[in-house]
Amino acid sequence: MFNNPAFLLKDEEKKNLATIAALSGGLLFTSDDVSKYTKDDEKTWERLIALRDANVLKAYSEDHDVHLRYEYNTNRINIVIPFFD
Repeated sequence: MFNNPAFLLKDEEKKNLATIAALSGGLLFTSDDVSKYTKDDEKTWERLIALRDANVLKAYSEDHDVHLRYEYNTNRINIVIPFFD
């Protein structure tokens, strides 16, 4: 359990980190027992898998936040992730 740095993060921080990983097109993995996922967990995982196909238009850090602008299914989406509290 302590080998996983995400263990120390809050749930919202884990989702933010996973979103950044998905948008980077990188490898997504989990040590979770996915058979125990709730419907909400399954939706979150499916959203992350889909984000791997998004086109990141801009990414930068400002005032302890990560700003991401990406395009997915012809929609342009801006998100701000408070990452460095």
